[in-house]
Amino acid sequence: MSAQITLIEDIRAEADFKGKSFSGYKRADVKKELLKSLFAGKVENACYWCAELICCGAFIDIWDVVTVFVGKYIHLANVKLPIYLDIRYNTFKDIVVGGYLDNELKLRNHAGIRDLFAEIVVVLCGSHKKHNFERIKVKPAELDIMEMKGRLKAPNVGYASASFKKDDPKELFIPLNEFAYHVSNESKNMLLACFWVEWMLEFEKVCKKKKEVCQCQARDFVAKMQTDPIWMVWDVIFAEVGRRRLNNKVLQSLMNLFCIRYNAAAKRKRIYLLYFAVSLLTEKYEVKNDVIQIKNTIEVIKKQIDTIYKEIKKNEITPVPVVDNMNYMFNSEGGKALNAGEFEKTMGKLEMMFGKTN
Repeated sequence: MSAQITLIEDIRAEADFKGKSFSGYKRADVKKELLKSLFAGKVENACYWCAELICCGAFIDIWDVVTVFVGKYIHLANVKLPIYLDIRYNTFKDIVVGGYLDNELKLRNHAGIRDLFAEIVVVLCGSHKKHNFERIKVKPAELDIMEMKGRLKAPNVGYASASFKKDDPKELFIPLNEFAYHVSNESKNMLLACFWVEWMLEFEKVCKKKKEVCQCQARDFVAKMQTDPIWMVWDVIFAEVGRRRLNNKVLQSLMNLFCIRYNAAAKRKRIYLLYFAVSLLTEKYEVKNDVIQIKNTIEVIKKQIDTIYKEIKKNEITPVPVVDNMNYMFNSEGGKALNAGEFEKTMGKLEMMFGKTN
């Protein structure tokens, strides 16, 4: 843990950062830059963008980027990574519950939080990666199940019988049975399994547009929104794990990450975690013992992470407002666009201070 930290003493409330990062960048742009930096393995850049989000209390945005990155770009290249991230999320949660529930913005000055996210960034940057998953598109015409007979491959309707409950939507039985068949040993077809996941998501979206209820029987293995139809999919996954007597530790961690502060929008943001889960049942992969590939870099970054917070602190709004600073921060309601030249200059300074880590 860092011995001394630069305190952020900004006067703004969390609500003042709506749509913006600490330094006034558009929040969506910062998330994109964080994702790009993780993919490129640029540790300093990724730490910088992560710190921008930490300093404005946007922790759920960080976890959303982490889950997208792991599910879409790493997945089978580092099979045990979800277990590590699940443990780290629980550490994060314990710190929040231990005194920050009413104001997560205060976490930006918690040395343990800064170190935790710096470590996660290094681990993700250094992890092996696979081909990226792309979402499967379902055409509107394909939502008519009667027109989909050519797509139905399951030899019988028994594959989903253990997972389909009495009060589940009857319209989802055939799609769920197809999904269950394609994650079974008899098919092991990731493409078709994911197609039926997307089919169910699209069906639910159409129901909402028509203001029709699409809910499943409550699943007690989740804490929130127990009637969300997505739990039918997870039910099938764990039923298949039990049928094959597989170790479900990775899959359980994947579902835990999927459930982080779960709401109606989360399942689409975290769809790649479901793709990852499906791939564990349908694809061949190698389990490597080392989740963390560049352990030495973690300690280097932790010791020097305060350099980034010193840089970000320059954009702080102090109790005595500085006119130029205020104009700089609030030049537009949605946040300022990224200035490539300005950012490269900052990164150049940070690289000189950090030394080369990637």
